[in-house]
Amino acid sequence: MSKTLDTEAPDVWTKVGSFTWGKYLASIERAAILRGLELVHDNATTAIDIGAESGRWTQLMLQNGLAVTSTEVGAEKLASCQQKNPEANCILVSPDDCRLPVDDNSMDVAVSIEVEINEHDWFVPELQRVLRHGGAAVFTLNNQSSYRGQLSNIKSKLSGDEIFYTRSYRHMCKQLKECNFEIVETEGFGWFPFGRFSNSPLVPIATTLEGWSQLRRLARWSPWVVYICQLKSGS
Repeated sequence: MSKTLDTEAPDVWTKVGSFTWGKYLASIERAAILRGLELVHDNATTAIDIGAESGRWTQLMLQNGLAVTSTEVGAEKLASCQQKNPEANCILVSPDDCRLPVDDNSMDVAVSIEVEINEHDWFVPELQRVLRHGGAAVFTLNNQSSYRGQLSNIKSKLSGDEIFYTRSYRHMCKQLKECNFEIVETEGFGWFPFGRFSNSPLVPIATTLEGWSQLRRLARWSPWVVYICQLKSGS
């Protein structure tokens, strides 16, 4: 029986993370965040967790000694994040907002994992605004140039649904460079067509093959990409 992802549920991504495929996705994302923190670890004091949901990445950054501002469009999700992470500054935002609720040059780290706004035109300029020089940004992209992106968009057009993959790897790289970011690392993942609720015994085999075959290095064509970037001085 297939399952539908209830994106309004407070702990939806926590639930996804209990499945084999979800655990794999979270392991890639968690490792990327930790590598991003290493870029600024000695001097970092503040971070923003964009689209925090129940606070899985907020908790990770708190554990690494950062003061975290967590944003979320869902009130129930934000309440769950605040309950689990009472030290965090949790802020409810509107889906229509085009500005992050923090001051200019006030953050050392910005994290935005599997959040829709990552593909919006204002997202990267906002990262540039809120980060201090040398600050790190870690975020994911649904890559329009990938086979999954192309197939998903064709299906959406035929059914009249909203297009899910709206930005390509190349477009994102271009905008990051225009906004004075150094792209420290990109990693591709999600090559195999499992659903988020998959507990298929083939998942470990597929993900091992993904790593062994170096598919993760082919970020330009990967379905999902995680970016680790650093804002240069003089931005």
